[in-house]
Amino acid sequence: MIFVDVEGDALAIGKPIGSDVLNNKSTYPGLLGMEGAKAMLETHYKKAMTPLEELGLQGTLLEDLANYIVSRNH
Repeated sequence: MIFVDVEGDALAIGKPIGSDVLNNKSTYPGLLGMEGAKAMLETHYKKAMTPLEELGLQGTLLEDLANYIVSRNH
């Protein structure tokens, strides 16, 4: 899990790293710190996955979308 504006690759995301901070944008890393933001992401990811598992919806587009969100690098 990465927060692309803080830890990403400028070429991949198409903007300078740290530009959200320079533009005074509120971000989870800015509000919670990196460890807090990553912990919050993990908490919400698990909350999203639990109902999918309970309903037998593993391997569906919804699970793929959630996995993309937490693993994207651009």
